[in-house]
Amino acid sequence: MWADDRSQRESPEDRGRQAPAPENPGGAVLRHREATYRALVEQIPGLLYLAAADKTGSTLYVSPQIETLLGFSPAEWLADPALWSKQLHPEDRERVLAAYVRSCTTGDPFQEEYRLLARDGHAVWFRDAANVVRDEHDRALFLQGVMLDITERKLAEEALRTRSEQLEALHEMTREVTRELDLKALLRLALRHAMRLVGAAAGAVYLREEADELLVPAVWQGYGEGSWVAEECFRLGEGLVGQVAQERQGRVVNGYRTWEKATPRFLTHSPITAAIAEPLLYRQRLIGVLALDDGGSGRTFTEADHSLLRLLAPAAAIAIENARLFESSRQRAAELDTLRQIDRAITS
Repeated sequence: MWADDRSQRESPEDRGRQAPAPENPGGAVLRHREATYRALVEQIPGLLYLAAADKTGSTLYVSPQIETLLGFSPAEWLADPALWSKQLHPEDRERVLAAYVRSCTTGDPFQEEYRLLARDGHAVWFRDAANVVRDEHDRALFLQGVMLDITERKLAEEALRTRSEQLEALHEMTREVTRELDLKALLRLALRHAMRLVGAAAGAVYLREEADELLVPAVWQGYGEGSWVAEECFRLGEGLVGQVAQERQGRVVNGYRTWEKATPRFLTHSPITAAIAEPLLYRQRLIGVLALDDGGSGRTFTEADHSLLRLLAPAAAIAIENARLFESSRQRAAELDTLRQIDRAITS
């Protein structure tokens, strides 16, 4: 009865109005979950992807971090599904693609460390871990994985490995140099080892002549015929060699050709662009200078190079002094032998 009375009281306008549809709580929850997942994907310190189970790892989805890490937008990366395989570093491509195909075939997880080339050409190291997703018939559908940027770790490992190899080589060089007692052979050996140690293309060992306070080239390498090097002596404070001798401190000069103290003869006869030199000190006494350069290759010398040369120089200086003492004692022995022969000739 009440319902009938109420309906009778409603006007035609009221009956024509539609009640608003109630909000679908399930839709709001779904949107919230999508937003949460999107934020998670975009903020995770790695790159998420889906890739086809084919021979080239065709990309089906890639997260936005691709642009930060490699310089390609997600749209660009997906526009060419085979771009991942194309950007693999040439030294890694065969190994990584073989491992990828193997995972697609066996269903085993794909786990590799490799380099991808960014848009500007520089290499980025990744640790890639993915699982194979299969259908109800156990056929591989796609791979679902995450790629982490491990470039800093790889660079640190490489620097540590290089340093370890250099120190081991330095140890062997030191032992070999200190065994040599012939001065000329010793100087050539020390120069050759020093050049190899820091990757120099040319260099010379200058010995100090105390009477004239001159640094005179004793041996050299990498200057062609090199007759001009033999004439290039330095006074204290003159050029890189003289400056290092005067200050008793090593120095690196990258951009040698525009350096205010560059030696004109070197600029004329050598394509040198970077140089490094270290004093040879024995008990704080200057006995010479070891000077190396890039031979025009364009490479620069680093503080690590300088550190290695600082380690080699004392051993070379001791070996030079020992060789000089040996030569001096040998000459003295020869003189004594001559005197004995004269004495015997007189008294016989």
